[in-house]
Amino acid sequence: ECGTAAMNYFSKLKRITSNVFPHLVPDWYRELLQVARIWRVLKLLKWNGFGHDQRAGGPGELVLFCPACPQKGVNL
Repeated sequence: ECGTAAMNYFSKLKRITSNVFPHLVPDWYRELLQVARIWRVLKLLKWNGFGHDQRAGGPGELVLFCPACPQKGVNL
């Protein structure tokens, strides 16, 4: 969201955690990437009206309608 590469952000977190010995900080980079992916999915769910709904969206419910794509009975 901030326009910074994940590796740069993670390196900064390591230096803030231990500036003298950043190599001793555990490597949680993969977990950081996973949390970022989950955050994007949660934002998509919220933007499409599933934020406070108990049911999960079905296949294709988060897809936006594309007026340029050929749709049978709409623009063909």
